Amino acid sequence: MTEMGHRFKIWTEHHIRREPRFTNLYRLHCCTRMAKNANLDYLPELTFEPGTRISFKELAVNQGSERAVFMHFLAGNITIDLEAQDLDASLVELKVSHPHA
Repeated sequence: MTEMGHRFKIWTEHHIRREPRFTNLYRLHCCTRMAKNANLDYLPELTFEPGTRISFKELAVNQGSERAVFMHFLAGNITIDLEAQDLDASLVELKVSHPHA
């Protein structure tokens, strides 16, 4: 992964089960468990400028669902704080404005 220019972390069960990360990862998993068959071209477009910070909940309303927000996260289009006590109120940062352009 490093040779391909990707940053990554390896989490053990000890890291994953630490709260609030565990609850947020479980929520992500529940929303995206069918993602392996998802076509990212059908995600709603991110209409904000790169660097925009918006609450997770506001972005979910803008995108039509929290699943779309999590899919943008998995696609690398946004960052999400998986350590947030209240994920809905936490700020999401947009990395791209038009991911499929």
